[in-house]
Amino acid sequence: MSFERKLNESLKWKKILQITTERPDNRNYDGIVVCIAKEFIILAQEIDYVFDGFVLIPRSKIAYFEEREEQEFSYQLLLDSGAIQQLSPPDWIGDCRTYRDVFDHILKQHPWMTVNWVCPRCDDIHVDTALLKDSDNHSLSVELYNRAGHSLGEAGWVVSKIFSMEFESGYTNKFGYFVDKRRVGESKKS
Repeated sequence: MSFERKLNESLKWKKILQITTERPDNRNYDGIVVCIAKEFIILAQEIDYVFDGFVLIPRSKIAYFEEREEQEFSYQLLLDSGAIQQLSPPDWIGDCRTYRDVFDHILKQHPWMTVNWVCPRCDDIHVDTALLKDSDNHSLSVELYNRAGHSLGEAGWVVSKIFSMEFESGYTNKFGYFVDKRRVGESKKS
């Protein structure tokens, strides 16, 4: 079955697919398609039988997709628990057609994300938590943070180097909320 047909079936019937990104990232993402755009797709990410945020995957970084027995089991379990029926992504996600559409909404809503990207200097894959500062349709300006919540400074990413971008997940929401809260507390002390 064609990739486009599978994407549309996932979107229409809320079927779980597994999308694998190409090397060097080579990660699997399970979820339900909530947006199909010319340059990317967005999944409602399923991890351990729970929907946890969204992941944007550029089409150019998709190596392959699968709908195996494990995804069907996840679908049946989530259907039985009511999670499929309760899945209700924000309306704006389905309306996005460009990277800029996505970035503008993330910037307005909750500008924290986790991004898998390839460093142009070393060609290694990096996974960073970032605060989105600005964007256009081809690049992002972000402030990077380590896992201890300390800023590593600002950076710029070209969209073509991004393999995936997770947003509105439990991790990014908690991390961002706490770092924002701590930053406000520190600015009051000054």
